[in-house]
Amino acid sequence: MTISNDDRAVAECLSVLKAAYPQYKFLTDHAMMELWHRKLSVLDSEKRRLAIEFWINTERFPPAISDIYELCSPKSLPNKDWSEAWQIVQRAIQRFGASREIEAMKWLQSEDPMTAEAARRLGFQNCCLSQNIAQERANFRMIYQSMEEKQEADERFMRLPVGLRYGERSEDIAKLDINERTIESVSLFKAGD
Repeated sequence: MTISNDDRAVAECLSVLKAAYPQYKFLTDHAMMELWHRKLSVLDSEKRRLAIEFWINTERFPPAISDIYELCSPKSLPNKDWSEAWQIVQRAIQRFGASREIEAMKWLQSEDPMTAEAARRLGFQNCCLSQNIAQERANFRMIYQSMEEKQEADERFMRLPVGLRYGERSEDIAKLDINERTIESVSLFKAGD
């Protein structure tokens, strides 16, 4: 049986972790090593290596698997607060006005893509021409915050194992639902005898 380069890289990462935390009972038994190996092998090798190095350099205690996953997860730069994003929209309105919407949207996109999308959903023209700026600000806040929530949910979803993301569980749930209906109908039938 040949050992792949990725298996070697994961084993090396585990050895480094074990060596970095000798005072803790960390990665001591075979089952724990097997679990860590299986979980870390699905991560990008360079991200995995950098995450482990970062953890060792910054933390006194050994990581959990979820800590390494979190460090490897695709994260964009932190989003701006909705009020900061609204200030960017206000600058775009002052700079470009209603007559140069395309230029304003390109500028917003270069400043912050999420702000640009929220402004597009709200309607940049509406923001420029509105007589009730407080209402536009409140609407922008709701749009921006819902986009943030969706982005956070998407990031949590992407951290799930692939089988849970793409239907293996839904088939099991469908089978369970059929079995529950069967049990229900059988028990009703027996009760009616």
